[in-house]
Amino acid sequence: MRKLILFLTALVLCAGAFAQRDTWFCGTPGTKLTYTRTGATQTESFQYVVTGVSQDGDKTTVTFQTLIPGVENPRDCQVWTEGGFFHMDLNSVMGQYGDPLGAKGHGPLVPEQPSAGQKLEDCSVEIPGILTTATFSNVRMSRRESVTVPAGTFDCWCLEYVTDAKMAIVKSQTRTETWLAKGVGEVKSVTYDKKGKVLSTVELTAVE
Repeated sequence: MRKLILFLTALVLCAGAFAQRDTWFCGTPGTKLTYTRTGATQTESFQYVVTGVSQDGDKTTVTFQTLIPGVENPRDCQVWTEGGFFHMDLNSVMGQYGDPLGAKGHGPLVPEQPSAGQKLEDCSVEIPGILTTATFSNVRMSRRESVTVPAGTFDCWCLEYVTDAKMAIVKSQTRTETWLAKGVGEVKSVTYDKKGKVLSTVELTAVE
């Protein structure tokens, strides 16, 4: 379950693409982004390592690996920018776990040129192999602000959304704020329960 949570976190944290096109992720092969996720009872880390970038017309694809403790031989994952938006497909983001679990759907489409209060399309993902579905609603780019994390201080835009999830018969609803920086990607993310209590916090701790 912990590994699944980290991969689902990755879906909404990977909001990024090619840095030279001034979008939301590091596009330099070999760069390693380290994150720390702090929950109610434990803290754990994971990393993204950029392995390649390709261009096909106006579509730019970034290939990366998600390194999670205990997961051996990670496979390449992909995200891309096209038509002025960043795209993240769940099957591609989950790497070796995507196909066996039947993962499908996509996360929020993030605009390359956002504006404060901009509303974005709702979206959903599904993982039939573990009887899990999640819908992202009330998606918007709320504001631009400076954010300081262990990796440094970044000029960010805040992506907000509500997640309605169901795993087997267990339902939950959370609200998430994710701060994104051009040329870096995810900087910080905080997830709250219905009452506004912080459930988890993810922060960028190093860029190498």
